Amino acid sequence: MGLHKVADTRSALFWYPGSNPADRKRIQPESLLHYCRNIYSQRGDDGIAAEIFKRLNITDGFFVEFGGWDGVYLSNCRALFEAGWSGAFIEADAKKFQDLKNNYREAERVICINEWVGLPGTRGKTMDQIASEHFPGRPIDYMSIDIDGLDYRILETMALRPKVICIEGGFAFNPLFTRRIPDEIARKNLGQSLPVMMDVGRAAGYTPVCFNQNVFLVLDELAGPFNKIVKQPLTLWRDAWFNESDQFRAGMRRFRARSSNVRAVEGNGLFYLPWERPSILRRMWRRLRWRDLRG
Repeated sequence: MGLHKVADTRSALFWYPGSNPADRKRIQPESLLHYCRNIYSQRGDDGIAAEIFKRLNITDGFFVEFGGWDGVYLSNCRALFEAGWSGAFIEADAKKFQDLKNNYREAERVICINEWVGLPGTRGKTMDQIASEHFPGRPIDYMSIDIDGLDYRILETMALRPKVICIEGGFAFNPLFTRRIPDEIARKNLGQSLPVMMDVGRAAGYTPVCFNQNVFLVLDELAGPFNKIVKQPLTLWRDAWFNESDQFRAGMRRFRARSSNVRAVEGNGLFYLPWERPSILRRMWRRLRWRDLRG
């Protein structure tokens, strides 16, 4: 049974606590965010994946997820397993890996791997090495990459080419910020800006089709069913912004304002989001008020 069979209409698939009807009207009509649903995922990834695989006519595939945690909590692939897929969960932490093994001890379709996914010449093993050891030659239909910072470097350095990739990164920076930041900063759970993440995906032969804090990438040769989606960084970032709650957006504004790393690399010119930039008079009033408050 394919994942989309769990709930295969927009109204049924749309259950995401961060969204509200008024803000959803500001999302482009063709956005895959309209299919958001959390079964186990955090930001509607289960529903987005369901719609992607429905359009690609993939009902019984092979997934790879790392960091896999326990294979259930906030997993992007647990729902696929329950829909009949096979796959591999990779987790480096010993305790979490034990929980992972316990959760899948009777699941013959799942490979549990205790490895650190690293870059060539660094700690752990590369994704290519892990694949050749544990599931050699196995085509991968879906890969979820979440290592809190250098996710994009995994994609840049691996030879594997899954049909669909869900890769974290892009929300920390203004959607108009296009400069690639040093790995030393990105590894602090910041990643790269969405324009850079999309460029990395395109360089690897993928079409970005959705963004929700994760970037969803589909191999170029399979991306036909997603042609109507506007795939500009500003549009995808704005869609994701209005797919989130007021509380999330307020938290993200505070984070962007207070993060010394974000402010240092972006500069003051990109402090405000394009659709929220206040008038010149209001900015002057804020500066004067700030001076008054400081005495």
